[in-house]
Amino acid sequence: MAVLACGAQIITYESKYKGLQVGKATIADVISLLGSPHGKKANINNVRYFFDGVHITIQDSTGRINTIIIYDRQYVDANGIRVGEYKQNVEYALNKRIRNRAVADLKNGITYWFENNRVSQIVLAYQAVDRNGKPSGDAEVEYL
Repeated sequence: MAVLACGAQIITYESKYKGLQVGKATIADVISLLGSPHGKKANINNVRYFFDGVHITIQDSTGRINTIIIYDRQYVDANGIRVGEYKQNVEYALNKRIRNRAVADLKNGITYWFENNRVSQIVLAYQAVDRNGKPSGDAEVEYL
């Protein structure tokens, strides 16, 4: 974990989806496992590739996976959560009340997005900035 000058910390994660590890795997690795993407969209500093059940962002500067956005209902994450689960199950797993449309699990580098009180997507991140210096689920966090 690196500490920035402002007291914030960069936290690095090693999450995986079907063997593809954030921060390590390249688009060649992704294509060899998932096949050709259905499309892609270039953003400011990354490219988002669209596959069945998952979108993958590749960081321009590293050529490696930055985030994995999961819609695949078969995938179960480190907290035992899958797409389609009720928000209350995430609250129980994280031991916190969720009041927003999304919540970050800083311990595991996971963000849950909700629609109609159900998990609509699970995002695995490679790195996050913890701006409060508190490595807990309540820390103010920004995924890089």
